Amino acid sequence: MADQHGGRNTDQPGMGGAEMTGLRIVLAADEAIGPRVANLVLRSSHELVAVAAPSNGEESSLAALASSHEIGCLDARKLNGRELISNIAAIEPDVFLNIHSLTKVSPDVLNLFPTGAWNLHPGALPEAAGANVPSWAITLRWASHGVTLHKMTADFDAGDISYEDRFPIGPAATGLTLSAECSLRGLRLIQSLITQLENDPSAVPSLAQDLLRRRYFGRQQPSAGIVDWNRTAADIEAYVRACDFRPFPSPWRPPHALVGDHWHELHSVEVGHMTNEPPGTVRVGPVDAVAAADRWISLTETTEAKPARQHLELPDTTRGDLVEAKADR
Repeated sequence: MADQHGGRNTDQPGMGGAEMTGLRIVLAADEAIGPRVANLVLRSSHELVAVAAPSNGEESSLAALASSHEIGCLDARKLNGRELISNIAAIEPDVFLNIHSLTKVSPDVLNLFPTGAWNLHPGALPEAAGANVPSWAITLRWASHGVTLHKMTADFDAGDISYEDRFPIGPAATGLTLSAECSLRGLRLIQSLITQLENDPSAVPSLAQDLLRRRYFGRQQPSAGIVDWNRTAADIEAYVRACDFRPFPSPWRPPHALVGDHWHELHSVEVGHMTNEPPGTVRVGPVDAVAAADRWISLTETTEAKPARQHLELPDTTRGDLVEAKADR
């Protein structure tokens, strides 16, 4: 376990008669959750000495909050740069919190934080490491998901686990709603860490991951974002929900599907009755439907899409014949 280093003493009693100690924290976070985590630190006995915020040409809400408290703001994209490393070292930080930030942090940066560096990962570890895991969990139709606060190492999502929370995935969960659930539950884990760092940093839980069970998911969208009508209807419906982050941009584009001779983006679909029609067969009606491997898929919300390069290499099994609307069998 890491020992306590360099924190400022607030002279408040902690648990077991120990003094409650405030530490110097640097926070890197994405736009959505960053200000909420910053406020947790600001309400504690710790000192938020710098934030690393996304830089897209406009001041982020996290950067604005930092500015209002006269806290330095770093460009998250340059976090591993030599000049920025020197600037971080100069403020003598104790703790680094990485919250849904996609910037890979080098060992040179991690070594600047003697008490430790923690990452909030929106997935259960070790079986759901990597990127976009809420969407992967829905796509793979997992029954449960999790959020994990773990120590940072040179390897992504491989450090010891300090706090975690696992919970069931609802049948209507989307990429957005499951990600939001991870953020909400993750804030509670961060609060637990902040409180324990006040009371006794050396007692923060640290459980090694069983890396033999590790499964790592990359950034690439499964199936190149193309719907294969040979999959089961439940698989296709789950994939559409996994890509749904409306009204916000999705890390995965809406799935593209060939409906008759036209490409469509699928935003919302419903699973219908069983069918013996060949996969890809289109049933024309008030709401068009397409046959999957086992059931009809009603296309409840779609937009027409332009053909893309990856569409040209699709097998013929994604294409079907038009049929008139008829009763489901």
